[in-house]
Amino acid sequence: MRSYRYIAIALATIGIVLTTLFNDIFPNGMFLMGICIGVLFAVLASTLTKAWLNRNIQLKDKGKNETILREEGSTYFQNFQGKSGKLFLTNKRLCFVGKGLRGNSQVTIRHSDIKDLTYYDRAMLPTGFQIRTKDGTIHAFAVDDRAAWIQAIQENGKK
Repeated sequence: MRSYRYIAIALATIGIVLTTLFNDIFPNGMFLMGICIGVLFAVLASTLTKAWLNRNIQLKDKGKNETILREEGSTYFQNFQGKSGKLFLTNKRLCFVGKGLRGNSQVTIRHSDIKDLTYYDRAMLPTGFQIRTKDGTIHAFAVDDRAAWIQAIQENGKK
């Protein structure tokens, strides 16, 4: 997913520079520049959100024998709603801590509760992974390297 960001930033920057320098050649240059600036803003806003806002989110209810194996800024999707936060994989569970205006929320899934683990695509884009629990609840998470997350969850669930 990270390489898509760099490509989008490069293309948007090139589009802005070209439409600025060759405004006479491009009759609809301002329209193209608006599209490029919109793409650049969306990519940079996403990157800054993951880098700065999620850095202060911690897993506070970690047990004595529990170790964090993996963590990443993520978005949690359930029932057409998305919530930003941070996803933690420990040796005992998968935990999402969301940060919002109404306080923090937490979703915890024990390894023994996982029934299915599959890729998750949103708007035809490779977004993350999806977990179906034994009670039928579906949880979806947007992450950068979904294959690595799925592999880590599967390896840790076998222990």
